[in-house]
Amino acid sequence: MALGLGLGFLAIYGVDLIALRSPERARWWPLIPGAILTVIAGAGGAFGDEGGRALQQGWPVVLIVIGGWLLLRRRVSF
Repeated sequence: MALGLGLGFLAIYGVDLIALRSPERARWWPLIPGAILTVIAGAGGAFGDEGGRALQQGWPVVLIVIGGWLLLRRRVSF
C-alpha cells in the first residue's frame, strides 16, 4: 500500500511537470511524501519486516539531522 501511495505522489509531480513544461515552475511538494513512502515500501520489501520497522523508527533521526543542517547552514556560510 505504501508503494502505491508513494508512486501516486511521484506521478502527481510528473503530471505537473509535463503540464507546465518547465521544471522551474513545477510544484515540488509531492516529491517529499512520494520519496518517503517509496523508501519505506522499498525497505520493507528488500529487508522484510525488520528493515521496514528499522526505517520507521529511524526517520525521526533523519529529520533531526536535516533540521540541524538547516540551522547551521544559516549561521555558517560555506
